[in-house]
Order: sequence, then structure tokens, then C-alpha cells
Amino acid sequence: MEDSLYRAALSGNVAALDALLQEDELILDRASLTCFHETPLHIATMRGHLHFAASLLNRRPKLSMEFDALHRLPIHLAAIEGHAELVAQLLYCDPESIEQRLYRGETTLHLCVRYNQLEAPKYLVKGSNNEEFVNIQDDDGNTILHLATFLKQMETLRCLLSVPIIKAGVNALNRMGFTALDLLVYGPRDFKSLEIRDILMKAVTCRVEDPNINTTVRIQSPLLSIVSGNSETKPVKPSWFTQLCRTCNKFLKHQGDWVAEMQGSLMLVATLTATISFQVAFSPPGGVWGSTKTKHKEPDCSVGLNGV
Repeated sequence: MEDSLYRAALSGNVAALDALLQEDELILDRASLTCFHETPLHIATMRGHLHFAASLLNRRPKLSMEFDALHRLPIHLAAIEGHAELVAQLLYCDPESIEQRLYRGETTLHLCVRYNQLEAPKYLVKGSNNEEFVNIQDDDGNTILHLATFLKQMETLRCLLSVPIIKAGVNALNRMGFTALDLLVYGPRDFKSLEIRDILMKAVTCRVEDPNINTTVRIQSPLLSIVSGNSETKPVKPSWFTQLCRTCNKFLKHQGDWVAEMQGSLMLVATLTATISFQVAFSPPGGVWGSTKTKHKEPDCSVGLNGV
């Protein structure tokens, strides 16, 4: 009978669920004790079956706090798949589920950003007005702004920075001592990086001009002194990761200059070769007629005159 329950969850068949519950009222309790890796709520959440999930939660609310084999709650799966209404439903059923982390310290907000889901974070931010939660760091010290910057998700950054309590954490440092803006300086650059830099610079400038900003962040951030124009900022000793990035940049720049010089030399040699070949083709040695010129002796007319 448990197999029928999982088939109903897979298809989102609420009528089949009601029929199974009428036949066996304890089927949901037994489903939690089976060897399946997910609960029926996990299955329904992954497939986006809102009404089926709501029916399960009405009958057994504790399903929202049961883990699957990878230690994920249903709200984690809803965030990964971008099912915003399901996120709201699960959050309403159990607000504490939003605080559960995965093995790398990632929260539901981190999952939304990692999988580039824009709608679900709106419900999560509304569900928690706690600045500490929305700017919470994973095991590497990265906030959702760090993650969105690293993944170069421009629209996600705009959406996140439009929320004041998230914007308040724009100068947060990860375990490497980097702000979100610092990740762009020491990472690969392209046109998207320039646009993201402008977005973050604007947010950083707004925070620097705020008199209520935490001064410890102003001292620790490597680039914040440049943005604010504060010459009294204490120098920060670069970390090993920073020194490694600088060394790699210098090496790549040297290699790039060497390649450019080599390309210029090869172009010069090719141009000279083509010029010489052109001149040889149209002006061969000895002139145009040099190869066809033959020597003709003048006729000796004296022989004929003497004979006369």
C-alpha cells in the first residue's frame, strides 16, 4: 500500500491520497518508517504538486521536518526546484524549517541563489525579518551576496540588494577576508563582471555614507577604503589566497605580453616574405626580357661585295 502512496505523490493525485487514507488511516505514519529515501512530501515537493503537499501537511504537519537520505527537508527541495508557493506553504506550516542547514552550512536562501531561483527568496525574506538570518554565512563564510557575485547572477544581485536588510550585509567578509566586491577584483573578468561591479559599488557607497555603519567592517574590507576615500584605513595584510591570485595575474599578464610580441614578430616576417615574393614575381632577375634575349651576329655584307 505504501507503493500506492508514493505513486499518488509522484502524480499529485489528491483523490488517490484520500482513498488510501480512508482505507488505512495510519499509512502516512508507516510511510515514515519504510526504507524509502524520501517521504511522500519530498516526492510531491520535487514535482511541484502544491495541492497534494497541502493535503499531506493538513493531515501530518510533522512531515515538513523529516529529512531525506541527503539530510534535506522538503523546503530545501522546493527552493532548489524554484517552487515558490510550496516554499511559502512549508514555511507557514513550520517556520523553524527555514533555519535548518545542509552539510556545507547552506541555508534555504543559499540554495535559491545557487540554483538561480528568484521567486522563492521573496517568501523566505518575508518569512524572516531577521537581518542575521538573511545575511547568514555558510561554512566558507559566504553570504548569499558572495554566492550570487561568484556565480555572476546579475538579476539575483539586483533583487537581493533591493531588500534593505540584505543590502545591510554587503560589506560582510568571508573566511578568506573578501567582501562580495573583492571576489570580482581577484576573479576572472568579463563584461558581466563590470556590470556587477557597478551594482555592488553603488550598494557599498550607500553603506559607507550611512553613519550607522559598523566601523569594524570599514577597517577590515580591502576595497572599502578606496570607495569611501578614507586614507586613515588600517592596512590589511593580504591572505595567502590574495597573494596567490596576484602572482597568477602577473604570470598571465607576462605570458599575454610575450604572446603579443611573438604575434607582432610573426606578422612582420610574413609581411616581408610576401613583399619579396611579390617583387620576384613581377620583376625577375635580368628584367622582363632578360630570359628571352639572344645574341644575333650582324650579316657580313663584305663577302658578297668581294664576290662581285
